[in-house]
Amino acid sequence: MSDRAVHSLGHAKTFGEALAAINKGVSRALPSKDLYNKVVVLSLRWKNDDLGRKDIETELLQLFERKYLFKTDSLLIPCATKREAMSAIHMKLRTMRSFDSSDTLFIVVYEGRSDAYYRLPSASLGVMGSVKTAVSVPWSFVESQLATANGGVLFILDTGFPPEAAWGYENFEYLAAASALKPPAAANIDVSLTRQLINLLSQEETGITIAQLYAKLVVHANRPGSQLDHTPVHVAARDRPSITLRRLEALPRKLRGDLSDGKVLVTVWISGRSSVPDVGQWIQWLSTSIPEEVADIKIEGLFKSDSSLLLLIMPVAVWSMLRHNDSFDFVSVVQSHNLLCHQSRPRPNNSSTINPAETSHHNDTNSTSDAGTEETEDDNVNTGDENLNTGDEEANTNQDLHTDRDSDDEEPNTDENNVTMTTPQATTR
Repeated sequence: MSDRAVHSLGHAKTFGEALAAINKGVSRALPSKDLYNKVVVLSLRWKNDDLGRKDIETELLQLFERKYLFKTDSLLIPCATKREAMSAIHMKLRTMRSFDSSDTLFIVVYEGRSDAYYRLPSASLGVMGSVKTAVSVPWSFVESQLATANGGVLFILDTGFPPEAAWGYENFEYLAAASALKPPAAANIDVSLTRQLINLLSQEETGITIAQLYAKLVVHANRPGSQLDHTPVHVAARDRPSITLRRLEALPRKLRGDLSDGKVLVTVWISGRSSVPDVGQWIQWLSTSIPEEVADIKIEGLFKSDSSLLLLIMPVAVWSMLRHNDSFDFVSVVQSHNLLCHQSRPRPNNSSTINPAETSHHNDTNSTSDAGTEETEDDNVNTGDENLNTGDEEANTNQDLHTDRDSDDEEPNTDENNVTMTTPQATTR
């Protein structure tokens, strides 16, 4: 399998454009002020299901009904013929659609198996009962019944779900168990997606977005004792805020703007070559536009090619809102900043670097470190994140970045100097 040429990959035109996308992702990951006044939940499970999901399905529906005051219903899908199964699903979804309005949220929960276990990922998904040869129904049939809904639509699938299957309807939001080609630990109800959701939602006191839930699920899956080999799948609706789950008919309360669960390392391609002074300005823009108390996002490195490759650390919830932007790409879940940038290294004899500020504190996810930046012989640039964390000391975003520069290096991109970003509000959204 060959790799794509750099010029053929998605690029942000400028850092300002990338920052605007991140800013928007932060806002969409936080609870929205436009809340739903009615929520209807329908759970689907096959009559010949062999995973023993009856009790946990009931537990989830009772949680939605008693704690959140959602209207709930369930369907035991008949398994004699495909036509019979599709007819039963159609009738239930038609009843569900009778509640449709712009302030209504539809949640469809599926508990069972899918053919994602038996074939390569594709843009289609079939759901079925106990065995591979059992009657199956295309999941797109379920989606099509809600395609013209005026309200929001959330699918929760406790089954294998390839993300490619979600691209047909960009106004839906999905949360699924895994994208693996083999069955996950689904047969073990104690580690199922449904069990994890019940545990998390039972502890919530205000409201939480699906993006925030996903971040918590990713953190849990990456713990050695989780018994999970794969993280869940979250596909956000394009250009819509992540759906907020909250108790209906409750007095208005300030919803939590917490994006602290989990960190991921992400790359973003930016057109053109960037010089080190550009990075200093970028760091300042980033810390000003998105304060750390809203979301801890740091520049961890810059690499030159015919364009510029930027390394960023950001919250899992924010990354999940950027998946539709092809200039960003996922690297890994991480638990620290770039430790290599924070090590004390001897300076070259011919360096013109002025003494940087000394490191005073560093921890896994909230570090204060040397912001000195050096350009290596192969033009790779790593940047620290000193003084951008807002802890007990005020952040200093005006620190100098020092480096050796050749006379033929590019000048900073002055077109970006006029970019003004707004700070996302982490209040009652």
